[in-house]
Amino acid sequence: MTLFFLITIQNHLNIIGVAVMAGISVIVICEGHEVPDNVIEKADKEQIAIFRSQDNAFQLAGKLHECGIR
Repeated sequence: MTLFFLITIQNHLNIIGVAVMAGISVIVICEGHEVPDNVIEKADKEQIAIFRSQDNAFQLAGKLHECGIR
């Protein structure tokens, strides 16, 4: 199974729509932004995992790359 990641600072409902249209299964919200309940509920319904990180997008992409996630 291939996982596609969306790394973003956006935290609104549209990120779920983008993920669904692009076949993305994991969204990571960077810079510690909170995720509203309606976004979490929609992600759950669409079976999309949401994670948060304190890192900015560049730092997080580098860490994922170091872990072999490409």
